[in-house]
Amino acid sequence: MSDFLRLTRDEELLADLSVFGLDAADAKELETLIASRKEKDLSFEMAAAAMDLSMTKVTRLPDGLRGKILADGKEWVAALQKNGTSEPEAIVRPAEKEQPAEAELASAAVKSGRWSAEGEMVQVQSTSGRFLGRELIAWAAAAAIGFVAFFVWSSKSSETDNLNGKVADLTTQSQLLEIDLGKAREKVESALSVNAGVVFELEKAIAISEQLRREQKELESFNTQLVAKNREMETRLNPDGPMIYQAVAARDNIIRWEWADVDEAGVTGDVIWDPVKQEGAMRFVGLAENDPKVSQYQLWIIEENGRKHPVDGGVFDIGSGDAQTDGEVFKAINAKLVSGKPAAFAITVESPAGVVVSDRKKLPLLAQAPKE
Repeated sequence: MSDFLRLTRDEELLADLSVFGLDAADAKELETLIASRKEKDLSFEMAAAAMDLSMTKVTRLPDGLRGKILADGKEWVAALQKNGTSEPEAIVRPAEKEQPAEAELASAAVKSGRWSAEGEMVQVQSTSGRFLGRELIAWAAAAAIGFVAFFVWSSKSSETDNLNGKVADLTTQSQLLEIDLGKAREKVESALSVNAGVVFELEKAIAISEQLRREQKELESFNTQLVAKNREMETRLNPDGPMIYQAVAARDNIIRWEWADVDEAGVTGDVIWDPVKQEGAMRFVGLAENDPKVSQYQLWIIEENGRKHPVDGGVFDIGSGDAQTDGEVFKAINAKLVSGKPAAFAITVESPAGVVVSDRKKLPLLAQAPKE
C-alpha cells in the first residue's frame, strides 16, 4: 500500500470507532493517542454521521428549530463578511458550553455509542482540514453499505423472479389438472351413460321374464283345461269301454295280443283290434293310477312296414273309479290316423295331453304278435 493511503494507528482506531465501535482496550489506546495530538480532528465522526443521515428518512424540521438554524446561518455569513476570511471566528454565546475535547468525545462514544450521559447525541464540528486517507475510509464505508443494500435488493429481485417462476409453474400445472379433470369427467359421464343403457336392458329383461312367467302360468292353466276337455271328449267317443271291448272281441279276423309287463310291475291284460273297422279296446289289471296334471298314458300303434313314427292311439287315465268288480279296467282305442297292419302296440307315460312323437323313455307295457 502507498504512503498516501497508509493510516496511522490513531486514524485506524478513529475509523473503527466511527463504523464499528471499539472495545475497552482499543478505546483506552485511542484516548491516549488523541491526548498526545496537538490538532483536533473529528472527520471520521463526521463521515459516520453523514452515512447515518444518508440512511435516515428525512422529515420536515419543526418550525422553531428551522428558524433557529436559519438565524445562526445568517449570523455565520455576516461574520465571514466582517472578517473578510474564509473561516469565521468562533461564535460563542454566553449560554453555550465549551465543546468537549476530542479525547473526552471518544471515551463517551465508546461507552454509550456516541450518546452523552444526558441521552443526547454528541454534536461535533470540524475545525481543521480534511485528510484524503480519512475521506477514503469514510467513503469506503459508505460504498460497503451501498454494496450491502444492492446485494439485498438483488437477492430480493432474484427471490421475486423465483417466486414468479414458481407461480407460473403452478399455473401451468393447474391448467393441466383442469384438462385431466375434464377428461376424467367425460369418462365418468360416458361410463354413466353405458351403465344407464345396461340398467335399461336389465329392466327390460326383467319385464320380459315376468311376462314369460305370467304366460307360463296361463299356459299351465290352459293345459289343465285341455286335459279335462280331452278326457271329456274321450268319454263321449267311448262312453263304455267294456261294451266296445266285448263288441270287437265277438268279431272275426281281429287281433288279440297279451300285454308284456316291461317294468315287471305285475300288470296283465290284452289289446284287441279290428284292422278293417279301425276299432279296438284295451284291458288292464294292476296298471297304476296316474295324476292327469302330472302325466298321462298314451297308446302307440306300431305299423308293419309302415310309417317311420308310430300312430297315436290316444291318451287315457287310470282312475280309482275305473276298475270293475274283478279289478279289470277297459279303455277304448282312439286312433288319430288310419293305420295299416299293426306289428305291435305300446303304452308310454307322457306329459299331460300327450306328445306327437315319444322318446319311449317310460314304456311300461308292450303287446306283440305271438310267435308261431
